[in-house]
Amino acid sequence: MNLKRYMLFVVTMLLFVSCSPALVVSQNGTYTATSMSFPSPTVIPNDVYSYIGLEYPPLPDTIKTSTSWEILISANPNNGWGIAAVEDQNNLMLWLTQSFNGENGKPYSQVKDVAVLPLTARDQEIVVSACLINNVLDSEIVALVNLDEESLEKRYLSNSHIVMAWKANQTTGKLEQIATTEIECHAETFLSYSRETP
Repeated sequence: MNLKRYMLFVVTMLLFVSCSPALVVSQNGTYTATSMSFPSPTVIPNDVYSYIGLEYPPLPDTIKTSTSWEILISANPNNGWGIAAVEDQNNLMLWLTQSFNGENGKPYSQVKDVAVLPLTARDQEIVVSACLINNVLDSEIVALVNLDEESLEKRYLSNSHIVMAWKANQTTGKLEQIATTEIECHAETFLSYSRETP
């Protein structure tokens, strides 16, 4: 195989791999091919990783939070999980947290994973533990959503309102970004970032 044919083969394989559909497991355990599209990934600054493993309270002085900043997805008092909407000087973030009872009997939380959100999230809302995927409620789904008066009146967010979504995986302790396909949410309780100018 000459160099020209070899280069053509490599380019063709790269195009094939990049255009291949993702495999998704359906409820009955079979795999189906689907086209998954994600928003452009946010580059995660190194300082954001330093929050992983953080135990609080107290929160570091660098953290700014709004009045509604954390919702439980699992209410087990000895090993609960939650999602927090957190802001520091440079980033809007989601924290996947796990709660514990300390030796002194005082509860504390530990940051297990962090997802950095686009700055546009300041004008959007976050739905936790109230979303459905394929019409089945899944408390681990976290969604960044656009809210409007109609969805507030209906108390429901159709798929067209879902901007980004994650699975708050309590088994792996990771926030896993997932496709927004087939996700809808109840419009009841929201996390949001402070609208105040920093």
